[in-house]
Amino acid sequence: MAIRKLGPSNAPDAVIEKLKNAIKDEIRRPENQASPPGAPKVFKEESGFPPYYHYYVIWDGFDGIDPEDRSKAIYQAIKEECGQEEALKTTVAMGLTRQEAPAVGLSAAD
Repeated sequence: MAIRKLGPSNAPDAVIEKLKNAIKDEIRRPENQASPPGAPKVFKEESGFPPYYHYYVIWDGFDGIDPEDRSKAIYQAIKEECGQEEALKTTVAMGLTRQEAPAVGLSAAD
């Protein structure tokens, strides 16, 4: 099989925990309440294969964090805040900085 395995997380658990908690805070924030300055922006997109979703988080707090660790923090935040069922429906959990977001067609202003 020509599938390559990725190595373990590079970020310390405390870093993943901090990222996860900031994302959870944003998920919990009521829609009618403004985001605090510098908070992550969380986007949920239908995957095209119901009932599965893509989650994108745009946040400069990801600067210097490996993509695998970003995804781990997002997935854990979804699981803890939205439940196991929602986490299992998540096919993409991608974290991007504001500078990286336009490369995948996203903007923090969306």
